[in-house]
Amino acid sequence: MRTMLQSLNRIMHGLVAGDLVMVEEAARASGMKATIDPRFEQKLPPSYLQLGRRVHTRFDQLADATRTGATRDDVLKRLAALTGYCVACHAAYRLEETP
Repeated sequence: MRTMLQSLNRIMHGLVAGDLVMVEEAARASGMKATIDPRFEQKLPPSYLQLGRRVHTRFDQLADATRTGATRDDVLKRLAALTGYCVACHAAYRLEETP
């Protein structure tokens, strides 16, 4: 999740600077190549993994769109949709501390 947060931050900085290469690289860093270690996947609920795959796919799609000439507004729309997955995940899943 830290990687995704770093990517979101770099995407926004890239948009402000007009640096679409930075946007693409930042989005790609959280794409499907950044998925969870398969050994750890076995410990997570399937719905969590499905949501995770969707968000990583959306990062790759944002990177692809940036590479193929997406406008700043298109990137912002994709970013808004992508962060909706973050909100949904954090609303549904949390680690509880046990005494």
